[in-house]
Order: sequence, then C-alpha cells, then structure tokens
Amino acid sequence: MNIKIKDLEKEIKTLKLQLQLFAKWTKETSANIDCNSYSQIENIIDSKINSNIQNIGDELEEILQMDNEQLNNEL
Repeated sequence: MNIKIKDLEKEIKTLKLQLQLFAKWTKETSANIDCNSYSQIENIIDSKINSNIQNIGDELEEILQMDNEQLNNEL
C-alpha cells in the first residue's frame, strides 16, 4: 500500500509541474504579428486573444498557489 501512495504522490507532483509549465507558457504567449498583412481589426483581435491566453496563465498560477482550504472555499 505504501508503494501505491508513493506512486500517487509522484504523479501529483508531476501533474503540478505540468500545470506550472502550462501556466508559464500561456503567460509568455505572443503571436507573431505581421502588421503589413493584418488589418487593424485583425491586430486588435490577435492582441485580445494573446491577452486572454495570458490571463488564463495568471489564473492558473493563482490556483496552483492556493492551499486545500482555499480551493474548497472556491468550490
């Protein structure tokens, strides 16, 4: 039984690292905008999409920093 608990703990740590990496990547997201071929509206849309993705990364980081009590209160 101890082995299963250790395996689960390892999987949980791996999952948390994966989520932290996902948060980091989303926060660093930026599309390569070719201003010469994009119209003004396309640039605005692209900017908003990047902003939304970065906000997801911020929210995910905030969630990852919460303890169990905070998580349960949010649910």
